[in-house]
Amino acid sequence: MTDTNQDSGMDQPPDAVAGLDEEIENADTCEAWTMGDDLSPECALDPYETPKPTDEKGTCIVCKRRPTSRKCAQCGNDWICCQSCEEYMDLVKDSHTDVATHMIACQSRPQTTADIILGAVCRDELPNDPQAEDDYGFSRCRSLDCYKLLTVYHDLIINLHVTPYELDVWMKENRLYERIGAKIKARPLSINSSARAWFSNHKAVFVRPTYGNDDQRL
Repeated sequence: MTDTNQDSGMDQPPDAVAGLDEEIENADTCEAWTMGDDLSPECALDPYETPKPTDEKGTCIVCKRRPTSRKCAQCGNDWICCQSCEEYMDLVKDSHTDVATHMIACQSRPQTTADIILGAVCRDELPNDPQAEDDYGFSRCRSLDCYKLLTVYHDLIINLHVTPYELDVWMKENRLYERIGAKIKARPLSINSSARAWFSNHKAVFVRPTYGNDDQRL
């Protein structure tokens, strides 16, 4: 007798499901907004609310159809389910209230050294800003180790969708190592294995000194 569950995906391991979700979030197109301009009737009953820092998931403010754990890559303040929804915001002339509110807040936010790290990741080159280097550990690395550190930030931002806003909060709380470690523990295969091993042995790189001006290259 044919096994009716063979192709259903019900027996796939959790990693496969997580991988599918990641593929959807990184998709080039978002089916929800390419289907038409009208939002679903439920949208009128779901008013705009800025996510709380403790929220783990919410509904995409652009397509209004998909629960997501992904937030805006620029500010980290609102749920945006995929890269195409993020790009779509810049294309629409008459944005609905949620998107319009988000864009005003996002575009007027102050730039931080975390944005410099994002730029370095996108260009695949080391940051060239003394404050950013100090905030995110590059000033405490040997030259060759700086590329390991850049790989850690690359995989956090690109693979795990960590936003500059989140990095900025973790850095200011001096909890970079703790928070990055939690992300790696939850999704270890999303971080380069060599960079992952390096990270586990270089906690001091991520701890900002609170006093003294000694050069601590580890």
